[in-house]
Amino acid sequence: MIAPVLDPTQGVDYRGGQLRDHINAAIANGSIDPLQKTHIIAHSMGGLDSRWMLSPVNPNRIKAPIRSLTTISTPHQATA
Repeated sequence: MIAPVLDPTQGVDYRGGQLRDHINAAIANGSIDPLQKTHIIAHSMGGLDSRWMLSPVNPNRIKAPIRSLTTISTPHQATA
């Protein structure tokens, strides 16, 4: 399990890149087994970051096998 800390002031594209880099580093150092599918559980803005990181329209999306994304209290429809 990893719990990355992302920049609190940047946008989703930047934070999604940070998240991708954290996951790739965890694979490189053995914290995550690249032969196993990874499950992501994300809270609030982390859900948006994760969704962007996995999006097929993101040219820099993660290449690691992600099995699922579960979001909790994520503002998918934006805020008022």
